[in-house]
Amino acid sequence: MAILAPRGRRASDITPPGRLLEGCGPHPGGVGRVIGLLQQPWIQRGVRSALAAGLAWQVAVLLPPLLSDYAYYAPLGAVIAVHPTVADSANAAWRSVLAILLGFALAYGVYELTRAVPNALTIALIVALAVCVERWLRILREQASWVSFAAVLMITVGAGEPGPYVLRYAGLTLLGAAIGVLVTTVLFPPMQLTTAVRAIARTRDRLAVHLESIAAALRNGEVPAAGDWAERGRQLDRSLDQMRAAETLVERARRANPRAHRWQGTAGSIRGSPARWTGSPSWSTT
Repeated sequence: MAILAPRGRRASDITPPGRLLEGCGPHPGGVGRVIGLLQQPWIQRGVRSALAAGLAWQVAVLLPPLLSDYAYYAPLGAVIAVHPTVADSANAAWRSVLAILLGFALAYGVYELTRAVPNALTIALIVALAVCVERWLRILREQASWVSFAAVLMITVGAGEPGPYVLRYAGLTLLGAAIGVLVTTVLFPPMQLTTAVRAIARTRDRLAVHLESIAAALRNGEVPAAGDWAERGRQLDRSLDQMRAAETLVERARRANPRAHRWQGTAGSIRGSPARWTGSPSWSTT
């Protein structure tokens, strides 16, 4: 009796995880530790965010006083725009600025129409309408919460000078976001390959242990209990879900990424990984 691989896959079809990043072998001593640390997505994002915020501030203070007096809005835009991938950074930038402008427009319009109403009621109405916009305007996605945030800022801080305030806040936020996207694109734009390779390796290890335990049980004439079998299946499903999520992230990271061509072979190997399996693994015995 032999246990076969998952249907539709052969071991030779899948690049071993240790070879996915071929050419990036181990480095000696402290250099290897530093390189390993810099490969962590959260470390890379922290470096990019810090650099983008500093550059945004430096650029903003060089602008005319109308804008430079409010230079702190530029680093805010930079931090908003720094995301794990170049495509995500660009999307976050324009969606955030759009949400801010919608919040400003909503607050100013309601304020002008309710001047005779007590301020508490005006603010409550603005926030309620802003939440409705966030709920129904799906194009804003994760940046939708900026609508209500910007609306409250406009009514509490910028109502006296709506034009200049919109220029300062939205303009400097847009400037910072553009710098954030630029830094993400230029400074080791992430391909998320390390995360994907680790997810693949973890799943393969779990799959190997699962197969070995099944083989040992069958050699001894034992049949796993139904509950034990179901729990192992759930563990494999979770691992496969993590692999598919990592593969999706790599696909997003390739968009508008200047490093995509260099790592095309590695990304292709990840696309050919078991993350491409659909459904739960099925096993055949003969």
